[in-house]
Amino acid sequence: VFISKLSSLAEIGGNAAFYYSSFDESHIQHAYHQGMRRYKNENMADVIKKRSQDFSWEKSARDYIRVYQSLF
Repeated sequence: VFISKLSSLAEIGGNAAFYYSSFDESHIQHAYHQGMRRYKNENMADVIKKRSQDFSWEKSARDYIRVYQSLF
């Protein structure tokens, strides 16, 4: 996953995502190549899969229900 540092998505990606800090085409290409190199060199597939397990529709729904219930 490649995410802009200029968005709120860094909290989702954590250490299992690759980041870029500019929307300039050459900067994004550079970040992509660095990220893919890191992915291969550090065998990041397991890290990424593990990070994805932190998220589910069921958990999100429960969290939203708790927020709504706290308002009453």
